[in-house]
Amino acid sequence: TPRRRSPMISALWREPGPERSLLLRSLCIAVLLPVFLAVFLGPVAMQGWDLLKGALGIGLPIYLLLRGLYLWSQHGGGLLGRWLRELRLGVEGAPIASGATGQGVPLLTVSLVLVNVAVFASGAEPIAFAFIYAEPENWVWSTWTSLFIHADFDHLFANMFFLWVFGSALEGRVSSLKLLLFYLLAGSFANALSLVGCLATEAAGGIGASGAISGLMGLFVVRCYFARVSLGVPVLGFLGSMLPIVLRVQMNAMVLLTIFFLQDLAGARSLWEGSESNVGYWAHVGGYFFGLVAGYVAGLDRDGLREGLSLRIGRLKRDGENRCSRAVSQTLLDLEPNHVEALLSRARSGSRYRRCEAAAMDYRRVVVLLMEQRDRDRAAGVFLEYHHRYFASMPLLEQLALTPLLAARGEPDIAARCLELATGQPGADAKLLARARLCQARLLADLGLGNAAKQIYEEMIRTQPDGPGSDVAAVRLSRLLSAGALA
Repeated sequence: TPRRRSPMISALWREPGPERSLLLRSLCIAVLLPVFLAVFLGPVAMQGWDLLKGALGIGLPIYLLLRGLYLWSQHGGGLLGRWLRELRLGVEGAPIASGATGQGVPLLTVSLVLVNVAVFASGAEPIAFAFIYAEPENWVWSTWTSLFIHADFDHLFANMFFLWVFGSALEGRVSSLKLLLFYLLAGSFANALSLVGCLATEAAGGIGASGAISGLMGLFVVRCYFARVSLGVPVLGFLGSMLPIVLRVQMNAMVLLTIFFLQDLAGARSLWEGSESNVGYWAHVGGYFFGLVAGYVAGLDRDGLREGLSLRIGRLKRDGENRCSRAVSQTLLDLEPNHVEALLSRARSGSRYRRCEAAAMDYRRVVVLLMEQRDRDRAAGVFLEYHHRYFASMPLLEQLALTPLLAARGEPDIAARCLELATGQPGADAKLLARARLCQARLLADLGLGNAAKQIYEEMIRTQPDGPGSDVAAVRLSRLLSAGALA
């Protein structure tokens, strides 16, 4: 088997495929755009961002009031109730929430939060565990210990909240051991970059988990690029910071995290130019950049692309097939040839207006895959869909496995008919063929078609008197005759 290149290597070698396209788009949005804005526009970009925040603070309450009036005029009901339905109750300390639901219990994330809380509650002196720039002899160990120490409760709460949002979403998608390694390495890389970036400042050192958490944000962009994040915006503008009422604005996670990265880049630039701040902007930039690179090198973009396309196919399935579903299915199948939902979507799309052998093969593949996954009831349902469209059967072995499932679903006549079709396929094994004929005869007898069952038994005895199943056929024929069930 030829060795596969990583998605990043594939992109550099300009191999075709969705990995390269996704990689280039992600890099442009998540790295190149904010770098361009922060480096070349600098203060202009930040002034524009401050103006935008000011406009939101003043304009959002007006917008909500006008929107509530418009919807009330169109749909009626109570004006206050209509306006309140546009709001979402939130908490000031919890401004964002991830739309990427976690997979399983996030034990690692919970453990990291508890360790940070325990260290803070112990009353440990921050300076004793900080990453001090002027103490190179302590860098080896302080680059790790500084990740678990915080200056005050607000610092701890903000970091642990962001750790929970992004760590719990990544855990289950990335193995716990690998995620812990990413977390620690991102924190160490963040400290290293903060050391380089703060040479021109008076900063003495750094503490806090924000650099490592920024690394998780970079991983999140690569692995969960498809996710949407809800951002809590105070509905009363500047006064809303004192009230637990926010409007949940949904946006793509990559867009929101790119804005955060832009802010960190602009802050890092201001530190380099001599400004003073207690925020470790250089550490944030280092962690985020490490998370992006590590995610691509580890191939997490392929996993993210698979999940994103799977979710899109699921939405197409709920909303009804459309013309882009086949392209989406094909893109996913390029990455994962045995993806059941993509195969089924392509089979349905190809069978919509005509019978297509390629679509029929996709149906048969889906049935086999579902049987291998032990999802037998669904396998029977997909087979019935296939049979109604193509009036065909599966290969003999698979058809025999489906027969009891079809009978249990109240379709013994279709089961018997499909066995007849399957036994007519050339090159069938003699034992399988005999087993299928016996099963077909029993189904026919149960349906009250005794004469048809009698003909099958007699043919087996006559054509292969010493063949497999002939003795069973003789016994069943005798029972059939004695019961007088011929019809």
